Amino acid sequence: MKTICEKLGFALLVLGLIGSFLSAYLFGYTSEISYFGNIETERSWSLTIAIFICGLLSTITISSILLGISEILEKLDKLKTIYMNTPPIQSEIVGINQWKCACGKINPHYTGTCSCGRTKDK
Repeated sequence: MKTICEKLGFALLVLGLIGSFLSAYLFGYTSEISYFGNIETERSWSLTIAIFICGLLSTITISSILLGISEILEKLDKLKTIYMNTPPIQSEIVGINQWKCACGKINPHYTGTCSCGRTKDK
Protein backbone atom coordinates (compact mmCIF):
# COMPACT_ATOMS: atom_id res chain seq x y z
CA MET A 1 0.00 0.00 0.00
CA LYS A 2 2.86 2.37 0.79
CA THR A 3 4.46 1.85 -2.62
CA ILE A 4 1.12 2.51 -4.31
CA CYS A 5 0.72 5.81 -2.43
CA GLU A 6 4.31 6.75 -3.22
CA LYS A 7 3.95 6.00 -6.94
CA LEU A 8 0.62 7.81 -7.09
CA GLY A 9 2.13 10.83 -5.35
CA PHE A 10 5.00 11.11 -7.82
CA ALA A 11 2.78 10.43 -10.84
CA LEU A 12 0.32 13.07 -9.66
CA LEU A 13 3.14 15.55 -9.21
CA VAL A 14 4.43 15.06 -12.76
CA LEU A 15 0.99 14.97 -14.39
CA GLY A 16 -0.20 17.93 -12.33
CA LEU A 17 2.77 20.00 -13.41
CA ILE A 18 2.08 19.19 -17.06
CA GLY A 19 -1.63 19.85 -16.56
CA SER A 20 -0.92 23.20 -14.93
CA PHE A 21 1.17 24.29 -17.91
CA LEU A 22 -1.47 23.14 -20.39
CA SER A 23 -4.42 24.69 -18.57
CA ALA A 24 -2.54 27.98 -18.15
CA TYR A 25 -1.63 27.94 -21.84
CA LEU A 26 -5.15 27.09 -23.04
CA PHE A 27 -7.27 29.16 -20.66
CA GLY A 28 -5.03 32.19 -20.11
CA TYR A 29 -6.78 34.28 -22.77
CA THR A 30 -9.34 37.00 -22.44
CA SER A 31 -11.93 37.61 -25.14
CA GLU A 32 -13.46 40.84 -26.28
CA ILE A 33 -16.25 41.35 -28.77
CA SER A 34 -15.55 44.31 -30.98
CA TYR A 35 -18.09 46.78 -32.26
CA PHE A 36 -18.28 44.94 -35.58
CA GLY A 37 -18.96 41.52 -33.98
CA ASN A 38 -15.45 40.15 -34.24
CA ILE A 39 -14.12 38.21 -31.26
CA GLU A 40 -10.64 39.27 -30.30
CA THR A 41 -8.56 37.25 -27.87
CA GLU A 42 -5.34 38.22 -26.24
CA ARG A 43 -3.13 36.66 -23.58
CA SER A 44 -3.84 37.87 -20.06
CA TRP A 45 -0.62 37.22 -18.18
CA SER A 46 -2.13 37.73 -14.76
CA LEU A 47 -4.84 35.16 -15.54
CA THR A 48 -2.27 32.75 -17.01
CA ILE A 49 -0.04 32.98 -13.96
CA ALA A 50 -3.00 32.66 -11.57
CA ILE A 51 -4.23 29.50 -13.34
CA PHE A 52 -0.74 28.02 -13.30
CA ILE A 53 -0.16 28.76 -9.61
CA CYS A 54 -3.57 27.41 -8.55
CA GLY A 55 -3.00 24.20 -10.49
CA LEU A 56 0.49 23.83 -9.12
CA LEU A 57 -0.53 24.43 -5.50
CA SER A 58 -3.39 21.93 -5.66
CA THR A 59 -1.09 19.36 -7.26
CA ILE A 60 1.61 19.86 -4.63
CA THR A 61 -0.94 19.63 -1.81
CA ILE A 62 -2.50 16.36 -2.95
CA SER A 63 0.89 14.88 -3.84
CA SER A 64 2.25 15.80 -0.39
CA ILE A 65 -0.71 14.12 1.27
CA LEU A 66 -0.11 10.90 -0.68
CA LEU A 67 3.63 10.95 0.02
CA GLY A 68 2.91 11.62 3.71
CA ILE A 69 0.59 8.63 3.85
CA SER A 70 3.31 6.44 2.33
CA GLU A 71 5.77 7.68 5.00
CA ILE A 72 3.29 6.91 7.77
CA LEU A 73 2.70 3.41 6.39
CA GLU A 74 6.45 2.80 6.17
CA LYS A 75 6.96 3.84 9.80
CA LEU A 76 4.05 1.66 10.89
CA ASP A 77 5.66 -1.31 9.15
CA LYS A 78 8.91 -0.63 11.01
CA LEU A 79 7.08 -0.38 14.33
CA LYS A 80 5.21 -3.59 13.57
CA THR A 81 8.44 -5.51 12.94
CA ILE A 82 10.02 -4.10 16.11
CA TYR A 83 6.95 -4.90 18.21
CA MET A 84 6.49 -8.39 16.81
CA ASN A 85 10.15 -9.36 17.39
CA THR A 86 10.31 -8.35 21.08
CA PRO A 87 9.80 -11.13 23.59
CA PRO A 88 6.91 -10.74 26.04
CA ILE A 89 7.80 -9.22 29.38
CA GLN A 90 7.28 -11.59 32.28
CA SER A 91 5.41 -10.24 35.26
CA GLU A 92 6.35 -11.20 38.79
CA ILE A 93 3.75 -12.37 41.29
CA VAL A 94 4.33 -10.52 44.55
CA GLY A 95 1.60 -11.91 46.77
CA ILE A 96 -1.70 -13.75 46.53
CA ASN A 97 -3.65 -10.65 45.51
CA GLN A 98 -0.92 -8.71 43.67
CA TRP A 99 1.50 -8.88 40.75
CA LYS A 100 4.49 -6.71 39.92
CA CYS A 101 4.86 -5.27 36.44
CA ALA A 102 8.20 -4.94 34.64
CA CYS A 103 7.96 -1.16 35.14
CA GLY A 104 7.96 -1.74 38.91
CA LYS A 105 4.35 -0.96 39.74
CA ILE A 106 2.46 -3.41 41.95
CA ASN A 107 -1.04 -4.14 40.65
CA PRO A 108 -4.02 -6.01 42.14
CA HIS A 109 -4.56 -9.57 40.84
CA TYR A 110 -7.78 -8.68 39.00
CA THR A 111 -6.03 -6.07 36.87
CA GLY A 112 -4.88 -7.51 33.55
CA THR A 113 -3.06 -4.47 32.21
CA CYS A 114 -0.70 -2.15 34.06
CA SER A 115 -0.99 1.62 33.75
CA CYS A 116 2.18 1.58 31.62
CA GLY A 117 0.39 -0.56 29.03
CA ARG A 118 1.99 -3.95 29.65
CA THR A 119 -0.25 -6.93 30.19
CA LYS A 120 -0.04 -9.48 32.98
CA ASP A 121 1.49 -12.80 31.88
CA LYS A 122 0.24 -15.93 33.56
